[in-house]
Amino acid sequence: MIEKVFLGFIYDLINKTYPIKFKLPSEEADIFGLIKESINFLAETNNLELESTEVLKVFVNFLEEKVVPEIDKIPATFFVDSVKNKRDFLQKNISHSGLMWNVLCNLLTTCSFEELQSELSNLVLRVYPNRFSLLIQSARECEPKLKLEIRSYNKDKFYVSFQIQKSLLGGMRVYANSVLQDASWLGRISLLKSI
Repeated sequence: MIEKVFLGFIYDLINKTYPIKFKLPSEEADIFGLIKESINFLAETNNLELESTEVLKVFVNFLEEKVVPEIDKIPATFFVDSVKNKRDFLQKNISHSGLMWNVLCNLLTTCSFEELQSELSNLVLRVYPNRFSLLIQSARECEPKLKLEIRSYNKDKFYVSFQIQKSLLGGMRVYANSVLQDASWLGRISLLKSI
């Protein structure tokens, strides 16, 4: 799934769709090098070794800085809506150009939020193996601005993802690299029941 977004990103890089900040380190983009990197990345789905190359790092940085904040603005109800309503929402609210954005919008209409989040998390953690996973569960949807602040604060150590768990009743539960910190009302009620 994320492979299609990556190929769209490579295509857009070659066509200079994005701002200077997301260009490759070299002055002139090596098209054959980009194609080779794309093939290597796609081959990784067949359990071949993935190298954290500059192209993948640029792609991941672009995803984290430009794509994930846009996804955070999408309300949770979007993912349970009809495909037609999803497409209408994306046309009104995501006005970016480029093949990668078109592919991403198509994925947003056909995949669940969990599938997309899992793909993004796996990619970031493969490209930056020194980072860990941070999952924040809350009883209601967090504001996009709060998500952005949390992600910015933890960017060097964690890939942060969010999940709504209405059963928590309030508060939040945080899994930092699979270690649970439970500050939810459900957790407190369970603790009181065990006494």
